[in-house]
Amino acid sequence: GDRFSEARLAHVGGAGEAVDRPLGIRVQCADRQELEDAVLAFFEGVVVFIEHRLGIAAPADVIWSVISDLDRWSEWNPSYAKASGRLSIGAPVSFDAKFPGMKPVHTDGTIVDWVPDAQLLWKVRLGAFTRSLRYIEIEKVGETTGCIFANGELIEGFGARYISRSQRGAAYRGYEAMNEAVKARAEEMWRASGRAPT
Repeated sequence: GDRFSEARLAHVGGAGEAVDRPLGIRVQCADRQELEDAVLAFFEGVVVFIEHRLGIAAPADVIWSVISDLDRWSEWNPSYAKASGRLSIGAPVSFDAKFPGMKPVHTDGTIVDWVPDAQLLWKVRLGAFTRSLRYIEIEKVGETTGCIFANGELIEGFGARYISRSQRGAAYRGYEAMNEAVKARAEEMWRASGRAPT
C-alpha cells in the first residue's frame, strides 16, 4: 500500500512513465505467494503511472453517486462494457474494459479502500509478478460545488517494464473518455436536482 502512494507522488503529472532496473533475482521461497512477494519487492522501483484529471461542476456526493454504483457503469461508461461488485474492503470486483485501440480486457480485482464522496481503490493482478492499483479520487475545490476528478492506475512489478507507450496511451485515452462521461452525467444530475445555483 505505501509503495503505491510514494510512487504516485514521485510521478504526478505524467501520462505514463516506466522506470527500468536490471534483472538479477536469486531468492529462496517456501511457496509461490512468497516468491511473487519477493519478486515484486525486487521490482519495487519499476512503476508505470497513468492518470487523467478534469474539473466537474458538481458536488462530490453527486459524482460519487455516479461512480459508486458499479453495476450501472455500462449505462454511461464508454471505457467499461461491464462492471460488477460491491463497495466493501476486500470484496471482489470485475470489469470488462474496452479502451481505444486495444482489445477488450476482462479483469478481476479486490477493493482495497473506499471513502464516500472521496475515493475508490482496487487492486488487480496482471499476470505473474505484476500488479495494478486502480484508483478514482474526488477532490473538493474550496467552497465551490466543483471538484477535481482523477482516474488512474499504478502498475508495479516485472511486467511494468514491458508496457509500451501505445498501451499507456490507450489506457490514458480510456480514462479520459470515462472522465468526460462522468462529468457529463454528474453535471446533468446536478442541474436536474434543482440544487444547482442559477
